[in-house]
Amino acid sequence: MIRLLGTTYEQPVHLGNRDTTISRTIMDWEPAISLHDALARTIHYYQVNISIKREVPMQEQIIAMISEVKDDAQLAISLNGHSSIMEDGGLDSLQLITFLLKVEERFGIEIDFEQFDFDCMESVTVFCNYISELQKTASA
Repeated sequence: MIRLLGTTYEQPVHLGNRDTTISRTIMDWEPAISLHDALARTIHYYQVNISIKREVPMQEQIIAMISEVKDDAQLAISLNGHSSIMEDGGLDSLQLITFLLKVEERFGIEIDFEQFDFDCMESVTVFCNYISELQKTASA
């Protein structure tokens, strides 16, 4: 059996006290072999990425979402908890709606857009507190 070029295979593993995922991308035509055998072969043919799963703080997630919506990786570096989402993030009206929809989906909340208070956008920290309150209300 031959595996297709460019196909990515993933396998969850436990290393020490960390859960990780090992993924490899087929870089050349090859016979179907076990992941263990594949990892033992030369790195020339296999790309191994180990990512350690951790709980990402809400502020980091919000900043990453702003950066993603703006399609600007530098924002992820320049924004912090004190940054204004509207001013420092530079979201226009369409990007703001996209951002809020992503927040709803990610955190399992529902934002009432008709009663939404834009004062909670004054900083990332204030917005995170707003989301936390919505999560508490939703779970109660």
